[in-house]
Amino acid sequence: MTLRHRRRTAGIVAVAALSGALLAGCTFDTAGAAVMAGDQRITEAQVSSDVGQVQSELGDAPFDSASVTRATVTRLTQQLLIGDAAQREGIAVTEGQIDTLLRDNSQGSGGLPELEKALLTQFSVPSSAVRDYARTFLEQQALGRKLAPTGADGGAKAAADYLTALSNELDARVAPRYGTWDPATLSLGSPPTDLASPASTPAPAPLTTPAP
Repeated sequence: MTLRHRRRTAGIVAVAALSGALLAGCTFDTAGAAVMAGDQRITEAQVSSDVGQVQSELGDAPFDSASVTRATVTRLTQQLLIGDAAQREGIAVTEGQIDTLLRDNSQGSGGLPELEKALLTQFSVPSSAVRDYARTFLEQQALGRKLAPTGADGGAKAAADYLTALSNELDARVAPRYGTWDPATLSLGSPPTDLASPASTPAPAPLTTPAP
């Protein structure tokens, strides 16, 4: 894979990727919800389904349930927030744009199956979620360009600041069993120390917007 395609692949997988974290003692009493943000939620069933798909698609490869679960909750939470931001800002991503992004990222890396494998093994994205993952990446990229069209970083900081404010506005919260949501880094931290089985691996990287 060329450096250019590595950077593009890293960018799309990083999307997967908001100040203040959910304190250990806060209540989270919405039955069946893994994440709450305003009147939107991500269900425990959604998280469980994606984690199960990752485990199935990995086959005999090593599977770390805690790490995959944290990556999944982070990805789905970022997806929810970025989707909300895109709607507010009138940003629409077409199926054709998604096709182009996946095609371009696949070139030089063995085709779409190899790209999907990289997303699966490195970032816990099951094949069924690849197009949504790509859509979220494009929405985040477009958000940055709209907020800071002349920014040297492609608007990455402006988009991150916007999403941090949005997360706080919507009071985004994660069920304590999964960890603590940190709006400042757009990622999920370790569960509170008083829980029985804290995750042992670091949270995924914050969202980035690489050069095309």
